[in-house]
Amino acid sequence: MKVCQVAGCDRQIMSDETFCHTHIPERNSPVKSTKGEDSGGSVSYYKIKVECPIHLDPYEAECGDIIAALNLNFVEANIFKEVWRTAAARQGKLKKGHTPIRGAEKIKFFADRNLQLVRHEHGT
Repeated sequence: MKVCQVAGCDRQIMSDETFCHTHIPERNSPVKSTKGEDSGGSVSYYKIKVECPIHLDPYEAECGDIIAALNLNFVEANIFKEVWRTAAARQGKLKKGHTPIRGAEKIKFFADRNLQLVRHEHGT
């Protein structure tokens, strides 16, 4: 057995292979989508396959699970979700109506609000 040739990946592969199943170039290319999802329920842009984690086997992460595990407050969660949606959009998983400008404006709005709350909490 040998190891995948992608830097940082330590997955074992068969002797006649170069890459692990995660890093086969065709599979790793982002899929471009022109139609965004629009739903109040579970949607694909809030899920991501972690193909080559540092300490675990591959798994699927969901934005809401990470928010809950980190115990983020409302403002922090909105910043995190918008960063997540922006990154997902680059991979072709779009939220209907999402644009990079709107995303950046939303992050700034909630970051400014977070700063106000932290200053108020600490009396500055």
